[in-house]
Amino acid sequence: VETDAADQTFTFTGSLRTGTVGSTSNLENTALGHNFVGNPYSSAIDWDAASGWTKTNLYDAIYVYNGTTFSSYVSGVGTAGGTNNIAMSQGFFVQAATAGAAGLQMTNAVQAHSTVGFMKSQDAAGQIIRLELADADKVDDAVIRLIDGATTEYDGNLDASKMFSFKDDFPQIYSTANDFMSINSLPADYNEAISMDVRGQDGNTMTISLSEAADFDKLYLKDELTDDIVNLKEESYTFTYDASVEDRFTILFGITGLEEGEEISKDLAKVYGSGRNINVVLNDLNDANIAVFNILGQNIVTTHTSNQTNSIAVTKSGYYFVQITNGEQSSTSKVFIK
Repeated sequence: VETDAADQTFTFTGSLRTGTVGSTSNLENTALGHNFVGNPYSSAIDWDAASGWTKTNLYDAIYVYNGTTFSSYVSGVGTAGGTNNIAMSQGFFVQAATAGAAGLQMTNAVQAHSTVGFMKSQDAAGQIIRLELADADKVDDAVIRLIDGATTEYDGNLDASKMFSFKDDFPQIYSTANDFMSINSLPADYNEAISMDVRGQDGNTMTISLSEAADFDKLYLKDELTDDIVNLKEESYTFTYDASVEDRFTILFGITGLEEGEEISKDLAKVYGSGRNINVVLNDLNDANIAVFNILGQNIVTTHTSNQTNSIAVTKSGYYFVQITNGEQSSTSKVFIK
């Protein structure tokens, strides 16, 4: 029972529980199949123990309410402090996978004779992208994992659903696929867009940042409401939450169809930003084609010019790519517009 009361001391009397607990058909598979179970032993238990568990028709994720939101854990990765270790007397949720008998049974072999430790995600297989959503001192996180064997569908042994906090003002971030996910495992070579969304207190200022992203040089966040795009490897993104907007964010691994190239010598052409204008100065080029792309590789404008000085207006701040070609040479430069 959740309470705001001061810490209390409880005394447990009688014999310590030992032996086999549970059965192979003691859980419900109706509705969403969530079942609330508990650690019956006088020690922590290890959800990843090599022996001692009989998990019948269950997904492999577990969920623990930590007082403000739900922690989740599956296959070496956790969110909101989720870990494979479950404390003494701790209740947790499991989910039945399909229709038919479902159950959870354990023996003494699952006991872990140590305090519950924080899960270290670097020990997990796959590449981990961990996104944090902050509203003042309240923080939630979500994980995208790229790993061999995963699919875009819900993988019961690799994915975890998003279970939302009972506190409406607590910030929540999640993948929108498969009826919302806190841990979204995808194929190791996946490079397509990933839809994300958030919840929280309407009108509050929130910030999305990247706390973990192994082996990624670029990882873009697009705000579908404002069209703002940031590289989370370089900066966080602050916005005002609007409860009426759904499917607001997209994660992108790179721009589409355009990457930076070798710059044309500044003796020939110069590219720079000024206000909301991209300026292109053609020094020793008689004429050239100038194409401007946003960070997604979408063509904003293309023009052929013989003017030495050219100014191209853009409406939004952010990075742009300017491609200059003259039939013999071609180059792409990146410019930032405030």
